[in-house]
This record gives sequence, structure tokens and C-alpha cells, in this order.
Amino acid sequence: MTDEKQPTLSESTFRTELAALIGRARAGDVDVKGGWECRDIDADSDYDVVITEVRSNQPSRPIGEVGEE
Repeated sequence: MTDEKQPTLSESTFRTELAALIGRARAGDVDVKGGWECRDIDADSDYDVVITEVRSNQPSRPIGEVGEE
């Protein structure tokens, strides 16, 4: 880790990067489901992130693509 500030993200970019992170973790056999504690070091805040697998009858979309329902 470095002390350099990371660029800010839009909501769309956040969703895309989160989906890519989950995809890479699953490819590495990480069970991503459940609760994860994480700290935003820059803001000195703690977060509890919960990941739940959701099954859908909709055709699959590429990772990170958000469509209107």
C-alpha cells in the first residue's frame, strides 16, 4: 500500500470494480458470501459488507453491467 490518494469513483465505476473483484475472488476459490469487515483508512471508518448470492430468472449479464428491470 502507498500513501498516494486514489482517484474518486462514480457509482457506476464502483459497481463495475466491485463485480470484477468478486469475480476474481471466486476464480481464486474464495467463498465471497457472508460478512466482511473492512476499514476505510483514509476516512478512519469501519464498514460491514454483506455479500449474498441472488439467483434470477433473467438472462445473465456481463459482470458489472447494470440494466433497468
